[in-house]
Amino acid sequence: MSTYLVTGVAGFIASKVAEFLLADGHTVVGIDNLNDAYDVRLKQWRL
Repeated sequence: MSTYLVTGVAGFIASKVAEFLLADGHTVVGIDNLNDAYDVRLKQWRL
C-alpha cells in the first residue's frame, strides 16, 4: 500500500479522503493548521 500526504485534513473533504484511504489500507499523513475559521472543536473531532 501507499502513503499519502493529506493537507487540510481537519476539513470536511480532506477528512473524508483520509477516511477512505485508511479504509483501503493506505497510510495517511495529515496536516492542518487548525485555525479558527470555524469551530475548532469540530476540526479536532475530525482528527
